[in-house]
Amino acid sequence: MRRPAGRALALVVVLSAVMVTALAATYRGAAVEDEAMPVKLKLAGGDVVFDYTDVLVECSDGSHPRQGGASHSDHLNRRDRFRDRLEVGGTTSLVKGKVGEHKAKGTIIYRLRYNGGECRSGKVKWKAKRK
Repeated sequence: MRRPAGRALALVVVLSAVMVTALAATYRGAAVEDEAMPVKLKLAGGDVVFDYTDVLVECSDGSHPRQGGASHSDHLNRRDRFRDRLEVGGTTSLVKGKVGEHKAKGTIIYRLRYNGGECRSGKVKWKAKRK
């Protein structure tokens, strides 16, 4: 006796495994208006790890230093978007992004509070390409 439903289920399982594997990728890029601020996005099975460093900020004392950045983890939603907010001590980092097959893009907002003032990045646009 044939069991086509069992074969169809096996095919769905195999295709699902192939799709998850296809989602494993690394994207590299930088801030749109600041090539000295690198970004890196790793995608594995719908989970995202987004890293950025050397974000340029404007501080309340008038200085413009580069800050360390942050590492974010999130899961892609059904529209291939992610959003994560980190708050550690006086530092807040908010990252948003959309991932495509070959490119990813989004924004970063970084804020650092310290005794007597704060530093802000404003909204920084970033782009990355799949490697």
